[in-house]
Amino acid sequence: MAARVSNDSYYGYWAKFDRNIAPYVHLLPYHLLDVAAVYDSLLNHTPVLQRRICRLSQLSPDTIRALLRTLAVLHDLGKFSQIFQEQQPEARAILTDTPPTGLGGNTHHTALGQWLYSSVVRQALEDCHAVFSEDAMDTMRPLVNATFGHHGTPEQESGSIRHFRRATEHAKAFATEAANFLLPPIEIPESEQAFRALSWLHAGLMVVADWLGSNTRWFPYHAEQMPLETYWNEIALPRADRAVRESGIPAAPPHPKRDFTRLLPHLPANAGPSPLQSHALYDAIRSSGPQLHIFEDMTGGGKTEAALLCAHGLMTMSEADGFYIALPTMATANGMYARLAQSYRALFGSDKDSAQDSPISLILAHGARNLSDLFMSGVPDANAESAIDPQSDGRAYCATWLADSRKKALLSPCGVGTIDQALLAVLPARHQCLRLLGLARNVLVIDEVHAYDEYTGSLLQALLRFHAALGGSAILLSATLTRRIRQNLAAAFCEGAGYPAPTLNVDDFPLATTADSHGMRETAFPATRRSTIHVKLTADENAMYKALLETRAAGGCACWIRNTVDQAREAYERLREQHGVPEKDIILFHARFAMADRQHIEQRVLALFGKNSTQDDRRSKILVATQVVEQSLDLDFDQLNSDHAPMELLIQRGGRCHRHNRNRPRGLESPRMLVLAPQARNDAPQDWYASVLGKAQFVYPVQAPLWRAAKLLEKVKQLTLPDDARRLVESVYDDNEFAPESLQNADERYLAEALGKKDLARFNTLKLEAGYSVQALGRGWEDDECVVTRLGEETVQLRLLRWDGGQLNLWADGPGMAAACQRSEVRVKKGKVTPSALPPDVVAQLAALMKRMPDKGKWAVPLVLRKAGETWIGWAEQKVSYTSSQGLLFME
Repeated sequence: MAARVSNDSYYGYWAKFDRNIAPYVHLLPYHLLDVAAVYDSLLNHTPVLQRRICRLSQLSPDTIRALLRTLAVLHDLGKFSQIFQEQQPEARAILTDTPPTGLGGNTHHTALGQWLYSSVVRQALEDCHAVFSEDAMDTMRPLVNATFGHHGTPEQESGSIRHFRRATEHAKAFATEAANFLLPPIEIPESEQAFRALSWLHAGLMVVADWLGSNTRWFPYHAEQMPLETYWNEIALPRADRAVRESGIPAAPPHPKRDFTRLLPHLPANAGPSPLQSHALYDAIRSSGPQLHIFEDMTGGGKTEAALLCAHGLMTMSEADGFYIALPTMATANGMYARLAQSYRALFGSDKDSAQDSPISLILAHGARNLSDLFMSGVPDANAESAIDPQSDGRAYCATWLADSRKKALLSPCGVGTIDQALLAVLPARHQCLRLLGLARNVLVIDEVHAYDEYTGSLLQALLRFHAALGGSAILLSATLTRRIRQNLAAAFCEGAGYPAPTLNVDDFPLATTADSHGMRETAFPATRRSTIHVKLTADENAMYKALLETRAAGGCACWIRNTVDQAREAYERLREQHGVPEKDIILFHARFAMADRQHIEQRVLALFGKNSTQDDRRSKILVATQVVEQSLDLDFDQLNSDHAPMELLIQRGGRCHRHNRNRPRGLESPRMLVLAPQARNDAPQDWYASVLGKAQFVYPVQAPLWRAAKLLEKVKQLTLPDDARRLVESVYDDNEFAPESLQNADERYLAEALGKKDLARFNTLKLEAGYSVQALGRGWEDDECVVTRLGEETVQLRLLRWDGGQLNLWADGPGMAAACQRSEVRVKKGKVTPSALPPDVVAQLAALMKRMPDKGKWAVPLVLRKAGETWIGWAEQKVSYTSSQGLLFME
């Protein structure tokens, strides 16, 4: 137990207290030094971040590190307050016999600390360091805001002398003594503008330093008094070095050889680079500094490999530590993670050469990652990290500290996840600065950049602006990108980087577009993969079924991509009930399945129609799916049916037809796509699209581009890729091209909504130029769940449970209750399902089960299902059923 100290000493204050951990208290001066030491060690072990900080501040490494670690040592000054110290009477009694003041209040110690610094401590520091002069105070304001905002949100200072009383003298004494050995004489810029961009990174570093510096694994409680400088050198710095090394944050150096085969070991041994990949390997990178690369090529053209090669080049130039690949959905992220798990280490040198004690981490970043057996198998137990040797068994690895919170995920040297996790970096989500920090040190790779609406697309532009301003580089991938979108993305990046506004002139395809300190460059390439897909349009649904059944009879496999879940369900049931397709030969795949069932279906779809599937696997199989299969899943069908959709999505869908080189059944040697669409008549009525596609009109409400696409496909009768890709996409969005006036009039309302989405995105996005402060938004930060990365109808999570007549259980098993809950959930529109009254015995078991759930059942609506033949019927006011093969069904 700590000895009671003099009331006149800064050692009489606690920062951490636990009655179960001797010596029960960790002294406040030591915690402040711990966090400053971790901050300093983070910069020491992440040289890319250190270079970013030097570039932003225009100061030398020694100068800016000294300044930032000194600010870090002040981060918890508010814990000197009576409000904080009297929260734990036992801790206070251990250290001092001063009677409590009884001063109440709910002012947070971060706001109190900021008041104490600006009102009292800064003046004391000015007496010993010119850097804390009144002029310098204005310059450092963005950094000070970020220092005291280390709980994930910027704070407004609040407090008065009554909150501290004599503690003000102790705080001043501590601050000046610590500054004496932490901060040599330095000069800083005269304008705070130099520190506004830097404050975003400083805020993230402060959070990481505070979290690591508060972790008793690396910083056990210490109550023995010793000189501050002794504690700093002999205890804080060694512990901080170990904490940072074991956290998983540092990266190994990149592999020194720029060799195609060495860097991409997952490709066949005889594979050679495509023209785009050669460009990424040898020519893409012309300079240091922030740079944007946009790679456009056909689906299956090796864009991901080109991105990895380019990212490695940036790593070898010390412009990045690793990469984060952002994808549209959790399913596509899972697929990319599995693809990289066996090969990502090839981009790096030996882990023995790194500054960390564990292998390079590859993280999966999305809300259901704990359900990925592949990912979880690479995360060691917190108390036995050495139990996993991923290099010996080929698994991917992720350090435990990085994996225990989604908010830390982007701090990993390598990551794969959804675009949403990256977009949260520029939205007022609590701890968004962690995501921004993680992205800043890595290459941001965004796949399927064409796949987002005006709201999410505007957020993506804001992310590129932030990323470039902080010194980061980005690689964007697409098979169907319009010039307008490419122009907007390049302009956003160049604005952030401080480059001249770009002008794009080239419409060739495949194409690489580069924006860097040398300006814009557009490089066209010859195609390495060509495909001519014969396209036929029909307004007759019966023709769609006939094409599926004929393909099945010929021994081939087919897919029908429908635009709504209900339409997919209708086609599935008709194929089974009216056309006699057995259950073993048909799969339904959409988003309205419980996660456990959806994962199982996705695995089966990849096994039957993926790159490694055999002719026996595929023979006579039919997949009926929604848009879940049109992006990033490597699938191949002999016949492709599709509901009518925007041209760029039809090209995406067409890329799933004859995607791989393989022997095809007789009669299916050529790729064919049949599109269900109304005839593109010049006198089309306002309900032109809905007349054939029904409720899909709410999925794709803007009809003029759809009409132009149908008209064009009726004329050309084929997709010749990649030659026609650019022309086909650009022409349907050209307002100078004809479209029936009735459709243009009907579209006006939706075009106004699109402008509203852009305005909403601008309103929600943080303001880069304001620095890390409340002025960056004008309103408070919120939890992740309350921050919107995509617009749409409000939804809720249903948590499915099954009642067998005597026992109530979650729909799916664990491992663990948290995983079982997630695996049993399905998202639906709000108000679509309203649970009804349950029998008393079910109510009792539900209450007991909810008590065992991690969230106590608060974050999902429980829907109890009871068995009725082969179906499970929901206890709900609506007629609702569920099966593992068809998902959630709303019955009329």
